[in-house]
Amino acid sequence: MAVVSCMFLLSGTITVAAIRQTIWKVSSKHGSLLLQQQQQKNDTTTDRVQTKKCSRHQSTTTPQVAQPNKKLISRKCHSAEIQSITERKQKFLNSKHGIGYGYSSSPRGYIDWWRSAEFPTLIRPIPLHSKHDDKDTTATAVYNTTTIATPPPSLCSETGSLEVYLDYAGSAIPTKSLLQAIHDDSIQYQILANPHSNGPSASRTAEAIQQVKKQVLDFLDANAGPRYGFSRDEKINEMQIGAEEEEEEIEEDYHPGYDVIFTSGTTHALQIVAQHFDWDNGGAAGDGGAGDGGGDILIRTDRNDGGEKKSVLVYSHNSHTSVIGMREPAMQSGACFRCEKMDNLANAQPKDFDAWGNGDVFDTDDTLATTTTTTDNTTAVKHLLVFPFECNFGGTKSDARSIIKNARAATKTGTWYTLLDIAKAASTEKICLRKLDPDFVCVSFYKIFGAPTGIGALLVKRSSKGSLLNSSTRLLHEIGGKEKRQYFGGGSVDIVLPGRDFVRPRLSPYSLDSLVHGTVNFRSILSLRSCFQEMEQIGGLEEVSKHTRSLVLECVLRLRKLRHYNDRPMVEFYGSWSNHRKDHDTMDVSCVSFQGSSIAFNVLRSDGAYVGYNEVSKLAALYKTPIQLRTGCFCNPGACHEALNIAEDDAEDYYRKSGKVCGDHLDVIDGMPTGAVRISIGKDSIWEDVDVAVSFLERTFKENRLNARKLDKSNIVGKSQCSIVDNLRLTNIYVFPIKSCGAMEVNRWEMNRNTGNLLYDREFALVDASGMALRLCRYPKMGSIRPLIDLEKKTLLVTAPECQPLLINLDADLHHPMMDIKVCGNKCDGKLWGSYAVSSWFSDYLGVRCWLARANTNAQKRLLNHVDAEAHPQAKARVGFENESPLLLLSTNSLDILNDQLRLRGSHEVNAKFFRPNLVVETKMASDRTNPEDHWSTITIPRSVIELEVTGQCARCSMVDVDPESGMKGKTLSALAEYRRNKGQITFGIFLKVKAKHQDIDDSSLWIERGDVLSAKRLC
Repeated sequence: MAVVSCMFLLSGTITVAAIRQTIWKVSSKHGSLLLQQQQQKNDTTTDRVQTKKCSRHQSTTTPQVAQPNKKLISRKCHSAEIQSITERKQKFLNSKHGIGYGYSSSPRGYIDWWRSAEFPTLIRPIPLHSKHDDKDTTATAVYNTTTIATPPPSLCSETGSLEVYLDYAGSAIPTKSLLQAIHDDSIQYQILANPHSNGPSASRTAEAIQQVKKQVLDFLDANAGPRYGFSRDEKINEMQIGAEEEEEEIEEDYHPGYDVIFTSGTTHALQIVAQHFDWDNGGAAGDGGAGDGGGDILIRTDRNDGGEKKSVLVYSHNSHTSVIGMREPAMQSGACFRCEKMDNLANAQPKDFDAWGNGDVFDTDDTLATTTTTTDNTTAVKHLLVFPFECNFGGTKSDARSIIKNARAATKTGTWYTLLDIAKAASTEKICLRKLDPDFVCVSFYKIFGAPTGIGALLVKRSSKGSLLNSSTRLLHEIGGKEKRQYFGGGSVDIVLPGRDFVRPRLSPYSLDSLVHGTVNFRSILSLRSCFQEMEQIGGLEEVSKHTRSLVLECVLRLRKLRHYNDRPMVEFYGSWSNHRKDHDTMDVSCVSFQGSSIAFNVLRSDGAYVGYNEVSKLAALYKTPIQLRTGCFCNPGACHEALNIAEDDAEDYYRKSGKVCGDHLDVIDGMPTGAVRISIGKDSIWEDVDVAVSFLERTFKENRLNARKLDKSNIVGKSQCSIVDNLRLTNIYVFPIKSCGAMEVNRWEMNRNTGNLLYDREFALVDASGMALRLCRYPKMGSIRPLIDLEKKTLLVTAPECQPLLINLDADLHHPMMDIKVCGNKCDGKLWGSYAVSSWFSDYLGVRCWLARANTNAQKRLLNHVDAEAHPQAKARVGFENESPLLLLSTNSLDILNDQLRLRGSHEVNAKFFRPNLVVETKMASDRTNPEDHWSTITIPRSVIELEVTGQCARCSMVDVDPESGMKGKTLSALAEYRRNKGQITFGIFLKVKAKHQDIDDSSLWIERGDVLSAKRLC
């Protein structure tokens, strides 16, 4: 039964039609899940199931024609794979670290019973039990036997498959029940007024908000202690003080508790603290200093050896970008800042914080230089320490209680306040703020529950409110002799006169209302009630922590065992896991006590070279069960650079020389990674998610001796040439006047002899408000926009379904200013073209605001004529909005090979238009059935004596999945990845440009015609 049930897991190996014929039944006697699979009568559906590959490694060679016994082999392979998966899960459930998996003792029941119903588009679990589970699950199983409807393809991934979600550090995903509960609650409380109003509806809103604040405090153990307000002597008389734990319990009992401000998220909470903290500028004029520190510690501070002291903002090196941004308001207020490694904060004693507050720095031997300099007014200076409870990059946790305690004990150079970022930790870890005792806390609720988005909270310790309110009561105050004004909004002031410079903020010493501007998002706030109720159903964050720890350890154990044929590791870990040296088989849940639910790593090849994170992400999305991962630096540059040993000088060089920016796909520079891959586990993760991710990495990147030898030889345009010449016939000519829109097929067209560019090809583009060119993969309707150029009338006629034709004059210039147009990350010169009616036509059809832009062809041609390409290779001349080169060529032979592969996969065939080439040629098929253009170095147009140089192969993206006729998405890129992948790129077609020696011919134009015979020189 368990083997058969695994069919639901392998969503990539059965069709949607097959899933619909699957019947789930529950036996009330045994409480077990039975799966009955009906006999398949449709031969086509059966063929799709049976033609899946048996190989555990993806082939890098050209696929061969299927043999007659392919179906039998595939059926046996499929059954063996199911058996293997089932055995792996049973082994996990019976292991020590599998004990905490699944919420089996929670009110809601075992996760495998309800995961499919709550997330119908995610991969489905195998219903197995561990030897540790002796609970009768009959009631649980019956409770969760709601019909699991097969999701329509539109709700699945773009490939129509069920997905794997492993980006819970980015955002949790709401269950179907939670979304329904939020909707039902919104209907029940439909009549809610603005809480700033008076009346029954407004009172109902205000009361509900206060109730939710109480739930937030309960959820984070942030209420006042039971003896808050009593004398501490009474407690001492009642119990004997001994152990440190007892002392901490006493502190918790007398804790004043926290107040809650609802924000739009963690970033907003950090912004409030940064703008309203009572920074002291030390009487100095201007912003805080920006000096350089010694050693490897980043210092930005002014040493103030006499007079008044400045406030200091200290944040950990592994802080989120939103934390680093706090330094701007701090410096604007006259404070200074410094960045410390997390290890320094963990080991810092009160004297170290005193030294930091005094502006002291590390000596060259990394020993802290202590200070004895104090002044009478130092105790009035307020300093702020900010750090994460759990790093969002690699999941490393901090000993927050110890760090906060030592910071608070430092009083010689000022008073230290602490802000604890729990945005990541609160999603999988039980938080007790009374025990941790920070002054400020920030959190985002979508990271915990998945919904509602746009709601977070700032929690302020009641005894620390003065550090924020003192600044807020001074809406107008002086910094360095200059007035500083703060914004104020509705609900944050007691009185304001519109015609006079007179305003007074909320002055209540007990309220944080002056920090809240405008009306809060009260409907989203009230939806948190359903979120807390759902969390209780699975046992609270304590059970979430057990569940996620078991899966994280399982994932790490299996990733550590991945090895290439030469026994080199496939994975390099970052964060705490990189320092863990325990044997694979002896690691247990105790290993993750200081490690969160995230795993940061990079994939290695058999020679130790790094696989770029972009390659991993792209192939994960194309996997038979698409996987959602996070790649890059995850908005945490400090932790990322530290893990990858990237010095800040190097990072700046990457930006200035290579254009490396946050969120791009430049993943490897000079052989070194610029980011990482992150797997993050959440409360709704299941074992199958981990299994698919690990299996994907093993099948995709594990090298054996055969594919290791072929890796550097396939799909690479070489340098050496030989005298072999292929005769080609030009079968199709395509011009794309508007980038990403429909093709204009012509029989004869003009080519620029100097550039190789076809006249008007990709000379126009549709751009958004930021100047970014729209792309077909994001807006599939662009494919049905058909441009037609009349060379004699110099007009561009544009048509689209159910739209009136649009006629554009190619010579009319409305004198729009020049602007930067961004095309696939590259900047091009261009200008808006056409009237308001032109932009409205495209905007109305696509349903998104856009404008028609035209490339500055004159500027590009001047650049081409005056720039020495060999001396300045980075100055790549562009004639239009093309990606890399003026011409893109594809052979019909390559299309035949691809369509053979698509037929084997049961997918629709494609034509040349899917790949948007300018030239399509046909030649004699080679005996090895490889793409012939891979071996060409130059192509000559004999009657024009023009030689085109091959500049490289065209790296493909998901745009090739879009049918240019219908806009529907297929699996073309996935099919190409099986045999056209090479070191991060999936290539198909070649780029061409005119060789430099022909660029001095006077007659710059020539005409090419369909049926022309070309010649190609092959590589040896």
